[in-house]
Amino acid sequence: MKDQLDLFRHERKTSPPPPLHTPKEVSPDSTILAALWPYSIYLTSEGYTKNTIGAFIRDIHILKSFVGDLSVGKICTQDLRNFVAYLRDRCQEKPKSVYRRVTGIKNFLRWLKMEKIIQEDPSAAFYLTRPVPPLPVILNDEECRWLLLEASKTPRDYLIVLLLLEGGLKRNELLDLEPAHVDIQNTYRPTVLVNAPKRGRSIVLPPDFTPGYKAYVETLRPSDKLFPYTERGISHVIWQTAERAKIKKHVSSQILRDTYVVRKIRAGETIENALKKVGLSTGAMNAETIEKYRKLSAGPV
Repeated sequence: MKDQLDLFRHERKTSPPPPLHTPKEVSPDSTILAALWPYSIYLTSEGYTKNTIGAFIRDIHILKSFVGDLSVGKICTQDLRNFVAYLRDRCQEKPKSVYRRVTGIKNFLRWLKMEKIIQEDPSAAFYLTRPVPPLPVILNDEECRWLLLEASKTPRDYLIVLLLLEGGLKRNELLDLEPAHVDIQNTYRPTVLVNAPKRGRSIVLPPDFTPGYKAYVETLRPSDKLFPYTERGISHVIWQTAERAKIKKHVSSQILRDTYVVRKIRAGETIENALKKVGLSTGAMNAETIEKYRKLSAGPV
């Protein structure tokens, strides 16, 4: 067991600290790079995650490398059209990647307009059809049983699979869990506080979680984080467990989360309630996700 812990014990990467100086006022004559620091402050204040902020900033750097030292006030709609053609033809990026990059850049330009740095948003007249992703493959009931049975041979593997498959957690939510977030006082109704302290939600797990948790804690004695591993380490645990269970599908943390939501809907939950249980919004912004689960739950069992 100790060898397994050492194998996955790595520090998670963190973003470098922001510069300490105060940025100068941004004007239409400012370069794209000069606007990035105040823009990143805005994203942070709006509650965007570090991963999203990092992705948006990288997208804008790619735009800057394409248009050169163009000032923000001179970016036009044709520049965006040329940029998309560049991503598709020269960079050979897939439609999903192109759409995501354009989304980040449009957000940047909207911010410039909102702050009255530019008078018109050049992306307002630029439309890009969102690619429809194929439906993911989920596990059927028999595959879920085989996966849990195989995972139960190791306390660590069992807890990871159970929290994803029976709790609907995301991988980063799993990695953020601390022992203090787990409540097993009610043996038959153990609960876990997810995404604490921001927008935290409490999930109820099957009674089997309690003995599995006790065995895990007694063996590995986690202190700070419940699972002191990397995202890749968690993915490796899931993949190896599925392989030992002889499941031929590519099993990931997202597949287990999707399976959880679909099983809830098929058991009688509304899509809205099922999404709330995994911390997802049910508003218009999440229409694509709602439609995805509607189609999955209506498919073959």
